[in-house]
Amino acid sequence: MKIFPPAQSDRSSRPALRFSPQHVLANLTAGWPLVLLALSVFSPPAGTTAVASTSDDTSRIAAFSARAVAGSDAQTLVLGFAVSGDGNSFLVRGVGPTLSSFGVTHALADPQLTLFSGSQSIASNDNWGSDASAPGTGAYPLPVGSFDAAVLKPLDHGLYTAHITGKNGSGGVALAEIYETHSSSPGRLSAVSARSRTGNGEESLITGFVIAGRTNKTVLVRAVGPALASHGVSGSLANPKLELFLPGSGSAFASNDDWTGSELVSTAITQLGALPFAAGSKDSALLVTLAPGTYTARVSGSGGSATGVALFELFDNPVAVFPRTSANNVVYRHGDVIKFAASGSYQHADGSRTDLTDGWLRLEILDEGVTNPLNNNLPVMSLVETQLYVGAYVMPDGSSVPVRIVGFPTTRYYVQDQYGTIVYQGEKVPEGVTSTGAPNNNTYWFSSPLDYIQYQAPFVIGATKTTPYTKQAAASSTQKLGNTFTTVEATETITVPLGTFDTYRVRLLETSREPANYGATLWSRTQNIHPDIGIVRFDFFSATPGDTGAFVMALSETNLPYFGGNTYPLAQGNRLKPIAAGQVTRFVRSGYYIGDNGTIEEISGWFTMEVLDEGVVNPITNRRVFTLLETHYTAIEATDLAGTVTHSTQQQAFKRYCEVNINGESTFVGDTGPNGNPVWFDHAFIPLSFPYSIGQTKTESVNASYWVDGHAVPAFSYTPSMRVISLADVRTPLGTFECYRMTYEDSTGYRAEQYTYPAVGVTQFTYPAPAGKSGHMNLTLSSTNVSFQ
Repeated sequence: MKIFPPAQSDRSSRPALRFSPQHVLANLTAGWPLVLLALSVFSPPAGTTAVASTSDDTSRIAAFSARAVAGSDAQTLVLGFAVSGDGNSFLVRGVGPTLSSFGVTHALADPQLTLFSGSQSIASNDNWGSDASAPGTGAYPLPVGSFDAAVLKPLDHGLYTAHITGKNGSGGVALAEIYETHSSSPGRLSAVSARSRTGNGEESLITGFVIAGRTNKTVLVRAVGPALASHGVSGSLANPKLELFLPGSGSAFASNDDWTGSELVSTAITQLGALPFAAGSKDSALLVTLAPGTYTARVSGSGGSATGVALFELFDNPVAVFPRTSANNVVYRHGDVIKFAASGSYQHADGSRTDLTDGWLRLEILDEGVTNPLNNNLPVMSLVETQLYVGAYVMPDGSSVPVRIVGFPTTRYYVQDQYGTIVYQGEKVPEGVTSTGAPNNNTYWFSSPLDYIQYQAPFVIGATKTTPYTKQAAASSTQKLGNTFTTVEATETITVPLGTFDTYRVRLLETSREPANYGATLWSRTQNIHPDIGIVRFDFFSATPGDTGAFVMALSETNLPYFGGNTYPLAQGNRLKPIAAGQVTRFVRSGYYIGDNGTIEEISGWFTMEVLDEGVVNPITNRRVFTLLETHYTAIEATDLAGTVTHSTQQQAFKRYCEVNINGESTFVGDTGPNGNPVWFDHAFIPLSFPYSIGQTKTESVNASYWVDGHAVPAFSYTPSMRVISLADVRTPLGTFECYRMTYEDSTGYRAEQYTYPAVGVTQFTYPAPAGKSGHMNLTLSSTNVSFQ
């Protein structure tokens, strides 16, 4: 049989492949063995997501195989598959005698293969001849003259089954296989399945499949038993268990025994139109995201359940992936610094509460020349994590005590693959902490580091990953055992200066596998992942008995400069985003001053701007204006030469007034005067307008007046001056952005530096120390400006 050229057909109006339970019943009534099985072609119902005939994702199911006992009639080994798109040839094989050379006993001596499209036989083979291999399939060779069966045939968009039986009623172990032949063709395997009589041990249904391509693939994998009985299949397996394995591994990296009515799995089943599962049934299912590679699946009876008929199913692209603006995952570089703003609270059992409002977590990426001794001395990068928690312990009577906690510096070691996926290799036990199996301040290494990946982009709703891990200090040291469970639970929407983005909520849970403490929760948290803009928001749920609430850490723009990428164009120039009532922008204060006598003042705190529409009218122009409510909180910790520490805080609030001009720029038209009453400027004040250029300078006089009885009364005047000093490119998840360094000073003696990123609307201010002191104070736009809706 020759390979024909790709079929030329118009797929633009072709309905997508769908899977219909009605077709299952029809096949059963007609006496056909149950296959994929429920395959039909029709337009999807309104409001559902169809399986597209082609996919933008380059990864795909490239090969599938199933091993089971095959014979005749009810012992027929049935392989089902759906082809999306036209123009590809597929190699389908029924392997029997060749299995003996792989150590399989009782192999089927002379398999026969029949390929069906619906109920129509379209090809058959008994003794393979020349059709057992094809370029690019990766199929292992069959011995010349063997009695194995094979068909090589071009197949267009449609639904197919392959039946493998024993010649003259013979029986034995057989392997059903299908391989795609042209990876560049639009024709793809969008779903595959295998049905056989299944039990435990040697009677388990074993299948294998290959995910080919360059990106991760999310698939729905099912082991169907009880659902078959509800559709008239007698002798179905009452309680199937589903397990997934990596090559050469004796431990499953993902498994399911009873699908428990998962809403995410149910949604995927509905969107695919697959055979539905009853709530609480003993059927099994996994919604997993897999890296390109080879995988093995095992379907067996759970809890010693009796043998019965089971169906294994593998579906491609069960849920749509949200688009990402960044083409690749982020790649970290030596010297990158990432800083998170920290806030949150815990409610304790005694009624007291710990509030953390102004803390931070800082990550620094370093290349320290460290290697992993348990992974062929592979060079690894260091991720140094330092934490500071600032807040208050609130007593039941309402009184409070300041809290300032400095977390132990922790170093984690990792590598990144070519797609930017973080693969953790080990972590250093913090100084002062003793842990079983690792000496004080020593390092744990993961024995299987390539498996310890908590999650991988692209993110898909329902994607799950279970990672058993072993940590040890050295090859001969005590092992520490655990499991990490990761589930992408839902999508959320956030609004940032760049716009509105789809986000993902990921739940992480780590449990112990130590025999004496098996299953105990070590920690858990949720993370909001925003791959479009590189922001991560953590919710750390307290594991302490009696404590509720969450500790939140949100990515701060102090991580700019950040990552690599292409230049991001400025579509509208530097038009400030028009303000609107309800907007809240938060800035983080941090820094230090060093006095001439050596004393140190550490500064922290925050600064918020809230936009209000209070109906205020500018009396000079008689135009309605927005109120910008500024609230400042500053905490100062001073340490003198004797080491004595004193604390002080400052808090103030005042209003400014602004409007939007015809160019969309926010202009200041008023402020709070020295006596707290509004003052109004004699003209709309914009310190510096885009486009910027190095050396650009703007100086202007601003006169402010009180408005008393319809007349202007002079309040004060000053002359601000701004100058653009330099231009540099900064790396961010969205690409490379222009960053302008500017100076600001005015006639009152106030001066500062600022860094402006026009494309992302971020400004970072640096205030120099007052006279007699060195150091600085920073104000940086915080990600608390991100609005979770």
